[in-house]
Amino acid sequence: MASSAKNNEHPTKVTGQDPFINLRIHQDTLLRLLSRHHLHAEDLHCRDHGSACRLRRLLLGCVGRTY
Repeated sequence: MASSAKNNEHPTKVTGQDPFINLRIHQDTLLRLLSRHHLHAEDLHCRDHGSACRLRRLLLGCVGRTY
């Protein structure tokens, strides 16, 4: 294991590559990560309109339950 991984640092960036990773995540898992502050809404970028609408509804639902 590299020393940067042991220190919980980000791995070395590879130049010339898109810095984003496309992935699928279950909405319950996403909500759990957001509610535990392991992930922040500003870090999320949707690649299609349908996903953006679903994410918006999930986030608004979180805010509604918080207050």
